Amino acid sequence: MASLADDLPDANQQDPATAQLPSIQLTLTTTPPGGEPTQKAVRAVLRENEDPEAAAARFCIAHGMKGSADSLFDITQRLASSAGGVPNASSENPAEALASAENKAKALLDSGDCAGAAAGFARQARLAGALDIDQALRDAAVAQAREGASEALTRAVSLNEATALFLAHDYEKAASALEPLVRVAGASSASSRLYLMRARCFAQLGRWPEAARTAGTWLTWAASSSAVSGRWQRGTPRMLLATIGAAAALEAGDTEKAKKYFQLVLRADPDQVEVAAQYAALKKLLKLLKTSDELLAKVRMR
Repeated sequence: MASLADDLPDANQQDPATAQLPSIQLTLTTTPPGGEPTQKAVRAVLRENEDPEAAAARFCIAHGMKGSADSLFDITQRLASSAGGVPNASSENPAEALASAENKAKALLDSGDCAGAAAGFARQARLAGALDIDQALRDAAVAQAREGASEALTRAVSLNEATALFLAHDYEKAASALEPLVRVAGASSASSRLYLMRARCFAQLGRWPEAARTAGTWLTWAASSSAVSGRWQRGTPRMLLATIGAAAALEAGDTEKAKKYFQLVLRADPDQVEVAAQYAALKKLLKLLKTSDELLAKVRMR
């Protein structure tokens, strides 16, 4: 868990590569589970072609600051002051301007761009502070922005943590860490990588029914959604989900489910040559197995 505190007097020397960029000095307090808090001097830097909100979101996510909306807003304001910028607060209809900022941030969150969403909610909060509006409207807008930013930061940091576990081959913990992310995101175009990563975790653990079920949940959604169109190309998340789902179903002994996953792909993309070949091979194998079972049954009856 990380949080911000007052600046340390002995802050680390600034990186020469970013010395000319607007930046602020911060103190990061980190408390590991069951451990003692430690403090470290850090700098938040505003890169070229980056606004304060995006820089603040990048900083908070990189330092594992789950749900730290107030820290995000504070860093945004301080970076903005350092850069000398002010938000565009000219609006004939402040309520519409705030609603537009909130809707853009929500759309980014729904698309899976958690960093962009966190920055978007920070823009909403800073805009609310700059507009000449009633205090009640300002408070309501900041409260909405705080809730959205907290959710966005939590998702972004949680995904980073789950990805780190996956890359470290700790598939058990990675699968557990991905569970709430998959549950909240649901099956959508933006969540294919989440489902793929979790399905691969289960496959690596030999938990074939769970691997097939995870892949199948997303594939079933894709089969009935107009949001998924075009070719199912090799190496894409959706194609990998189909491959893992079918393989896991076969490992679990569920040949009907394996056929179903191949059929889902071929209905969406009839020209998918590789899947067509795999599906034909599976049907041939199943036919041979059926013939073999029938012969064995006849032998037993004699």
